[in-house]
Amino acid sequence: MATVIQIKGIVQGVGFRPYVWKLATSMGLSGFVRNDSDGVTIKIEEGDAERFIKKLKANPPPLSKITECIIEALDPSVPPHSGFQIVESGQGAEKSVQISPDISICDDCLRELFDEKDRRHGYPFINCVNCGPRYSIIKNLPYDRPNTSMAEFELCPDCAAEYADPADRRYHAQPVACPACGPKLWFCSVGSASQSAHRADSTWQTHWKESIESGKIIAVKGIGGFHLACDALNAAAVAELRRRKARENKPFALMVPDLDWVKQTCELNDAEEKLLTSRERPIVLLKVKSSFQTLEKIVPNLGTLGVMLPYTPMHHLMFDVIKRPLVMTSANYSSEPMIHTNEDALKKLKGLADEFLLHDRDIVNRCDDSVCAVYGGQPIILRPGRGMAPVSFPVSAQGRRDACDTVSQASRLPWFNPLEAVQQTQRKNLPHWQQEGSTYFVTFRLADSIAQSRLQEYKALREKWQEHHQPPYNEVEQDQFEMLFSQRVNDWLDEGAGSCVLHNPDVAEIVADALFHFDGQRYVLDEWVVMPNHVHVLATPLPGFEIASILHSWKSFLAHEINKYLGKTGCVWKQESYDHIVRNQEELERIRAYIRNNPAKAGIKALQGRRDACDTEEQGRRDACDTVPQASRLPCRCVLGIGADMKNTFAVAHDGWITLSPYIGDLENPETQEILKTSAQRYLDCYDLTPDRVVHDLHPDYFSTRIAEEMKNSRVQASSFAKATADRQPVQHHHAHCIAAAVEHGIEGRAIGVAFDGTGYGTDGTIWGGEVLEFDSQSFDRKFHLRPFALPGGEKAVLEPKRTLVSVLSQVEEASSFLTRQDAASTLRILESGINCPMTSSMGRLFDAVAVLLGACETPTFDGEGPMRLEAMADSNEKGTFSFKIEEGQIDWSPMLQEMVAAQQPITNNQYPITPAVLAAQFHNTVIAMIFACVEKLPESLPVLFCGGVFQNRFLVEGIKKHPAFDESRMFFSSYPNDSAIALGQAAFGLHVLE
Repeated sequence: MATVIQIKGIVQGVGFRPYVWKLATSMGLSGFVRNDSDGVTIKIEEGDAERFIKKLKANPPPLSKITECIIEALDPSVPPHSGFQIVESGQGAEKSVQISPDISICDDCLRELFDEKDRRHGYPFINCVNCGPRYSIIKNLPYDRPNTSMAEFELCPDCAAEYADPADRRYHAQPVACPACGPKLWFCSVGSASQSAHRADSTWQTHWKESIESGKIIAVKGIGGFHLACDALNAAAVAELRRRKARENKPFALMVPDLDWVKQTCELNDAEEKLLTSRERPIVLLKVKSSFQTLEKIVPNLGTLGVMLPYTPMHHLMFDVIKRPLVMTSANYSSEPMIHTNEDALKKLKGLADEFLLHDRDIVNRCDDSVCAVYGGQPIILRPGRGMAPVSFPVSAQGRRDACDTVSQASRLPWFNPLEAVQQTQRKNLPHWQQEGSTYFVTFRLADSIAQSRLQEYKALREKWQEHHQPPYNEVEQDQFEMLFSQRVNDWLDEGAGSCVLHNPDVAEIVADALFHFDGQRYVLDEWVVMPNHVHVLATPLPGFEIASILHSWKSFLAHEINKYLGKTGCVWKQESYDHIVRNQEELERIRAYIRNNPAKAGIKALQGRRDACDTEEQGRRDACDTVPQASRLPCRCVLGIGADMKNTFAVAHDGWITLSPYIGDLENPETQEILKTSAQRYLDCYDLTPDRVVHDLHPDYFSTRIAEEMKNSRVQASSFAKATADRQPVQHHHAHCIAAAVEHGIEGRAIGVAFDGTGYGTDGTIWGGEVLEFDSQSFDRKFHLRPFALPGGEKAVLEPKRTLVSVLSQVEEASSFLTRQDAASTLRILESGINCPMTSSMGRLFDAVAVLLGACETPTFDGEGPMRLEAMADSNEKGTFSFKIEEGQIDWSPMLQEMVAAQQPITNNQYPITPAVLAAQFHNTVIAMIFACVEKLPESLPVLFCGGVFQNRFLVEGIKKHPAFDESRMFFSSYPNDSAIALGQAAFGLHVLE
């Protein structure tokens, strides 16, 4: 028998085929591997295919990401190949390969770059299968050289030999090149007659060094677009760059020579260092050391600095001659898209750049640098771009079910494998291991299922054991923990303590229905039993799903349904759950017997089930998939989320995944609107997709809404964009935020979303932004929101936040001294007239007002400046809060403002009783208290998700994580807090909402 293996995921452009060739050759297999539009196809014609698959899945190429492994056994119809070969790419019926982001230079290429004996010594475009451009150069799929912007560069004999040698690191590395045959780099000045005035300039480093040292501003063509670069330590050069860009106070990002420079300048913890040095090489926001004052022109009074390390060979060559930090900011005027072509650079950047460092490798897909931070140990992506986008998220769509349909007996056995990667976490009292493809024995119990005396005994024993064992635990310690404690807990559970509501047959049926609901779609059930106060389940998650999210889904749904049945509220389940990876067939049989005999052992009857029809684990998977009800299949083949008006991205849901694009920009600029349309069109064309549904914001006048309408009605082109006429679906802004966070964390069913940001059109026609929602992927209930206030002058209040301050203070009794000032009179007249005074519940606007009140920022020069300066002002040691009220679903901030105004009254000689830094911290602390006051009034069984631009605030996020009521087992922060996540939520909404 021959075995055909279809691999999907990020498997093209990452050295997957030569890796497969080396592995297969080392095992003496015959067959072939090839790229196609679905990913990579492998055919094993002779040899141990099962062992090959195990090895490949256990240790895939480092840059790859396997999302599906579809295996089929075939009768050989042709004579086997002689040995193992890499063959030309084929075309799949449906394109589903995921496009790899661009990758920073690898250590091997960096070593060759500075090796004088290497033929690529000093070549600024050196790359291999492990690094270099990917997304930025691709035109179509599959990812082969003719489908990239490297197609015009014919390989020289030496490069061609490397490209054709499976044993070489550059085998089928599509951007491979050298000085003899590849792209060229050159300098030219603003007045040059031609962009190729100094083509193939071998002395460009000398020109670069002289220009930087003389204070010039240089437009540098990089991997995904142009930067404007200057010497960051030259105050005059930085000031001139600010003048030219009309960028008065907005921080610049720096590219620094090495990690040592970062450590001298900034505070750097392990998580930040790991992110900064990752292969994605993003800009990372770091706290500037108080002793380092030379960067004031870079980040005026903000205390944080955006830093990145060199990520291309050209950057390393730049720093080889200049050992100084560089300002590296996007080459554009404010609100305009980043330049990415030589022609546009020479035409549009004349007023910004003195000179140009150009090359002739075309950028097909522009891509800004990613911007990240680490808050409370969690990476936060403030701008998804180079290295981090496009990025794909699994959803419970047709593709997940298809993956189940095609699992074959050649898949890995579902036991714990010590040779494969293990994800280890420690939550509350128990260690948790996850390993893809494994079978788990899980137990979750009622909140009152064990007597208090038993819990105290357990705690004492566990603490004594943990004195000698530190997490994460190894396999031996994990087994020891199970024998000493987990079995003891199981025995105590059988004592039948607590309410034992699961002994009610109706409640037990609710549990059984929940277990069966996604059987065959997200997991395969083996055996299970509903005991009076706990549930045992033996199950195998299907590809794309983790046992932690499955458990969370069961418990969240069941808590809601059980409380509903009993007419109660409150906590149903103990927050912690027990899960154990099954080690082997013998242990599987032992656990099956334990579950099967558990009711008899406890002397009761209980509802239980088993997959009796399954002779093997494989048959069980197939049977489960065959019985998936038709109604559970999602109706749309492709959904396009068009994104938000600000910080726009788009997202495409297809084949069981939602792919989020890199950052595009703000749609108020017409050019950015065109980039959105052409970028989305190019992505759809790559996959031969026609959207069945286009999802957009609820606001009828947003640019994104108009673009969605254009797509629906267009008949001009024969493209898939023009044919997207089937459906146009709006979704509320904050609902989309919440759904995006749920998709990211793999949360299904109802959840609580705390969505705080600047603006979002509400279902009542007002501007929302301080919302606490109970939601799922189809609907939401608005549970709490900020007490509304007016925005005098509408959008003008955003640009002049003093207007907002007057509005909120007009509702505070003791604010008369401020409101009688002359500059408040005109705003009060607007408020009295009620003309152009939209109502808002926006937390972001409240931050703006407080920033003015405390003197942090009265006239912002860029989006978010007020809240950023307010955060920078706050005293991190202050723990105090102000008063507030929650009445009829409204969070009343007026008591807080009243106390803040009182604290602003001078006592003598302009001396204040409390400093602005303390007041700023108390404001942040009060916002945190507001959040937990709302959450504690909602079902404890539901997960809580924090999303929206307000959660870009380090003080706020870390304060929430330190709060006594914060529960890491059910409370999660979005990694994409701002509007760049909206498209992800829109696409998921479009998949799940039925007409």
